[in-house]
Amino acid sequence: MSTDDLDIMPDPEPQNLERLAAVLSRPDTARKIGASTFEPHPVINAMEFRTETICSYVTSDGPIDVLMQLPDVGTYDDVVRNARRYLLGDISIFAADIDDIIRSKVATDRAKDWRALDVLYETRDRLRREPDPYEVDPAALMPDDPDT
Repeated sequence: MSTDDLDIMPDPEPQNLERLAAVLSRPDTARKIGASTFEPHPVINAMEFRTETICSYVTSDGPIDVLMQLPDVGTYDDVVRNARRYLLGDISIFAADIDDIIRSKVATDRAKDWRALDVLYETRDRLRREPDPYEVDPAALMPDDPDT
């Protein structure tokens, strides 16, 4: 069970938010206005991320929610503290800790999130029993020579 969108929480550094705005700015992008209305929004300003807790867009790649705060967990710095790290090619990404995701879904108290909880609990239990073969050991990302 999924909530059918991609949630991302960007590093809030201004240059990073500018890059994200540029990537999402496309002729076919629409932004959520109100509860369920989407309006064309081909040019995204990075300030949108600073003035909203969540910005929801629909792109040709699917729906994307940009979260600047994870409910009942906190901001990027709070989330990344417990996050798992993965490498996609030469790009390092963080995935929020499953317990933080669960806490957020419970706090948000939406029907679609409640429907996803059973799968999230099962995933949490599996991650506790079995190591994630794709997770990167943070020590492996450190240079051999600490002076480099």
